[in-house]
Amino acid sequence: MSVRDPRQNADDGKVDHETLLFAPRPVSRAAVAEGPQDDIEYRLVTIWQDVLKVRPVGVRDNFFDLGGHSLLAARLFARIEHSLGKELPMASLLDAPTIEQQADLIRGHGDRRSQIASQHSGEIPLFYLGGDPTFQPLSQRLGALHAFTSLGIQASIARHLRSPYSLEDIAEHFVDAICERRPEGPYMLGGWCAHGLLALESAQQLRRMGKEVALVALLETLNPVKLREQTGLIRTITGIQLKFNLLAFERSYVRELGRKRGLDYISGRLTRKVAEIRRGFRRNGNHAPKDQLDGDERNLLEVLYAAASNYLPRPYDGPVTLIHSRKRLYGFANDPTLGWDQSFYPQMQFLESEGNHYTMYIQPNVDGLAQKIAAQAKAAQKEWEQQRISQDILSANRLRSAR
Repeated sequence: MSVRDPRQNADDGKVDHETLLFAPRPVSRAAVAEGPQDDIEYRLVTIWQDVLKVRPVGVRDNFFDLGGHSLLAARLFARIEHSLGKELPMASLLDAPTIEQQADLIRGHGDRRSQIASQHSGEIPLFYLGGDPTFQPLSQRLGALHAFTSLGIQASIARHLRSPYSLEDIAEHFVDAICERRPEGPYMLGGWCAHGLLALESAQQLRRMGKEVALVALLETLNPVKLREQTGLIRTITGIQLKFNLLAFERSYVRELGRKRGLDYISGRLTRKVAEIRRGFRRNGNHAPKDQLDGDERNLLEVLYAAASNYLPRPYDGPVTLIHSRKRLYGFANDPTLGWDQSFYPQMQFLESEGNHYTMYIQPNVDGLAQKIAAQAKAAQKEWEQQRISQDILSANRLRSAR
């Protein structure tokens, strides 16, 4: 491959939509120099320098160490798709935060089925649905404790969905990617908030396919049926509380970014908020409901939350762990189950984590959360292994009896 000057613009290319997920931190090729080694790395260096406003950038420099945050990540991936014709989910940045690793994802190096973290060989991997760079602390800590990989919904998927949006349809894309990544079970799935519903629905679909699911981990996932049953006043108060919780999260997140990057993040958030308000006015003017967005106005989270708000969870008799925050939302202040009925979910366990709806997955609360998830994953694996041994013994006894 010819080497391109890093100042040149990218060539056009076709978008590769073949997968929703990428491996957690692929093994990097041996490299002596920190500088780019081929055309892909040269072009990534240019993009990173333009987005981060940092020079020079080495191929092994960490995006987050250079001051990257979730808004800059969105710009980064938009530039990569435009420049290199490769659509990567933002969640991949949690596990491949360097140019060298990102280039490997673009090249498609390695067998996807063999890319689960080698230090956790033999463990059932936990597929974490959703997650942007704000989940980096959880990704790092949980990845050190148990086999873990993030799956993100791509913009191309949202563009192909049709309203009214269905959580079942969104889950199908994740199930296809999970099965491509790991054709045979067992599986562990998890997600925060609405992504927890996505994990639950994906588990339902996997089990209908005859595959085993060892654990579903729900983080601050409210039962949408109970949420719809609440009065308008309670939902309003809960919504206000959520906004204050988000402000507490934003303050902590900006503090971790530092002054310069923090101001950039705040500016970006304000820009996005203004854009959301403008879209709202346009929708109201056209008398279009929120769950019928078209074209470029279709925001990924809007798609997911519109689908989640109408979702009807079905009974599920597999292992489920719900981890709720200590500072529960107003509508569920007296309900640590967050609306989940154990008659429908007999194996559901309930745990508590420090923080609120948002701050539970950042410092100083994230260490405890990661340890709780990892402990549940290891217990679920042990239970599955014991059941498998019992099944093998039973099968052997039946075979001997038949003889």
